[in-house]
Amino acid sequence: MISVVDKEIIRKLYHVQGKSIRWIDREIGCARQTVRKAIQNAEPPKYNLAKPRPKPVIGPIKAIVEQWLKEDQDRPLKQRHTGRRIYERLVEEYGYQGSESGIRRLLGQLRRKEKETFVPLEFTPGSNAQCDWCEVTVIIAGKKILVQVFLLRLGNSRMPFVMIFPHQRQEAFFEGMSQAFIFWGGVPRSLTFDNLKTAVFKILKGKNRVCLPAGLPGALLERARPGNPPASGPAGEPVAPAGKTVAETGPRCGG
Repeated sequence: MISVVDKEIIRKLYHVQGKSIRWIDREIGCARQTVRKAIQNAEPPKYNLAKPRPKPVIGPIKAIVEQWLKEDQDRPLKQRHTGRRIYERLVEEYGYQGSESGIRRLLGQLRRKEKETFVPLEFTPGSNAQCDWCEVTVIIAGKKILVQVFLLRLGNSRMPFVMIFPHQRQEAFFEGMSQAFIFWGGVPRSLTFDNLKTAVFKILKGKNRVCLPAGLPGALLERARPGNPPASGPAGEPVAPAGKTVAETGPRCGG
């Protein structure tokens, strides 16, 4: 299975630079079937088990514990099962031979599953892009070199922009942003960063952040205020025109 970075590079070579599948196969070293899958599917690669791993001790009693927890929902808090009580009942009534710690781990998994909620990340065209860095090893002139990969992806169309640098300093960060906006022909209305050190100096309480100085362009850290209506980028996603990227306020992170 290829990494997220390899997949982004393959997609850029094919969709942006117009390279053939045969050329990508030869240069990257991936099978052609893998290259085709990366081109056809923009989602990050996932590993799926062919079948669930067997749990010889916990497996047979999982349904029992789930039933007890379901019944506990209609009882007062003080009358509900504790991990210790569940373990004792399993030993007495079902001859359970596993450890009490195994039962506590099972309870933790089941209770987290009950509380688990998912909020879909849906963006209107041109409203947002996500930015991050990663490292990848490349071969240049026969030598393996560790390089830094700048990644920026539109939230709605998922169209990526990838650029390689020798470091992650501010000048590379700004250059990556500028080239992405030129490539898209505009600027997203907001950008999401994963606490990038090049943009965030210190993480405060809650959502507050202290940004690095040196006059970071507000359009890179919060929002551009274009004077003209949005235009369409290469994926048909509206973005603010690239010539109107100066924010009226100073840089702000967190919100």
